Amino acid sequence: MGMSVTEHSYQVPMHHVNAEPSLRICIQGFGGNSACEGPFAVGTQIIQFQHRVDYVIQGFSGFSEYTFQDDVQVADVGNGTDDALWAAAAGSIGYVRSGANVGGNTGIFSKAAENNLAGLIFVNKHANCGQIEANDCVPIFKTSRIDEVQDANGGTVPSELPFIAMSKDAGEILEQAIFNATGTTGVLEMLMDVTNDQERTIYVPCGEIRGKSSEVVIVGGHHDTVYHGQGAVDDTSGTASVLEIGRQLSQIVNETGKPERTLRFCTWGGEEEGLYGSRAYVSAFQNSLKDDLRLYLNLDMSHVDADTANRGNSVTLIGNHPDDMDHLARITELYRNERSDVADRYDIQLRTLDGDDPDSNGMPDNSDHAPFVYDLGDERGRAVICYGSGSWEYHTYADTMERFNEESLGVSVTIYGTYMRFLAYSDS
Repeated sequence: MGMSVTEHSYQVPMHHVNAEPSLRICIQGFGGNSACEGPFAVGTQIIQFQHRVDYVIQGFSGFSEYTFQDDVQVADVGNGTDDALWAAAAGSIGYVRSGANVGGNTGIFSKAAENNLAGLIFVNKHANCGQIEANDCVPIFKTSRIDEVQDANGGTVPSELPFIAMSKDAGEILEQAIFNATGTTGVLEMLMDVTNDQERTIYVPCGEIRGKSSEVVIVGGHHDTVYHGQGAVDDTSGTASVLEIGRQLSQIVNETGKPERTLRFCTWGGEEEGLYGSRAYVSAFQNSLKDDLRLYLNLDMSHVDADTANRGNSVTLIGNHPDDMDHLARITELYRNERSDVADRYDIQLRTLDGDDPDSNGMPDNSDHAPFVYDLGDERGRAVICYGSGSWEYHTYADTMERFNEESLGVSVTIYGTYMRFLAYSDS
């Protein structure tokens, strides 16, 4: 029996980095009288920040072409909680330090739009400090809920409001050159060739093994990554797992015969910007999924770092229906007994989150399972997810294959693949 393949495509809001950005500071020589560049740049110092390592463009950032000659001011907005500082920063590039609950990227991006800022820099002072680079806190990519930012901007996307995240070390260099200068105050150049107010095409390829009934079990993971990194763990690990489950179940079906339920294997585009692929797919197939979805299995960062001694070894299996979790508990126990050579190296945990929403003991809404759970109408869709551990490099330039622990993927692939096989041939 063969697997049929369908590629779905959707037009969705998406920002796009068109060219390599530039972020520099000019400290003019001769008491600020020298030029920044050219033959008259005598005694001038240029500080060049490295894209990806020192700073990262944030989701739905706007365009900017601020040169040294524009002399756009940088305003210290503290930790982003003081409305007076935001108001005073109008027309300037706001500089925000991490450490306060300001609603994440969406919150500060909205504040910047509301107060007519010329740009936004968010410096990481707290997350993963010293874990990836010694003594530094590297910049992390995050997206923004662009509909909320658009509302804050009077109904339009702030297409000329650039937004970057900066490392702690790079931020301290900027602070010294601009806020705490003992001599000439530095001038910032910020060139960001980004389009954030147009739609782009994303793709959702799905393989399907048709069953005797229309009831369907779907396993998925997202194939897109943050723009500035390889995305080895987030989420090449999940995509590879989906493909492996599909390969093994195809072989089983060829040997065993047509399953009772239809099996579907999908990978999602647009997850990092807002779950766009899975949301569009669920919206497009809303009626059939309401009637026929038996279970959705999500594999996003189910990987465990090889350095389990320092980073932990947990694999957490989470679902929102007790029947599914009872089955998974039995399969997990069987896995521990039959594959103790692997299972003993990992702390396999199971959790049931059966609340109505993420704030009330419900499933989190941070990955592609969320549309299958929350977007199918009044009743919650059934889903299971898997989280690994130790991925400090998440959403940074350092999420590469160098730390890839292939063995750890076998935990979720075996347990979830076994459950998917059970559902394929069970008529209950």
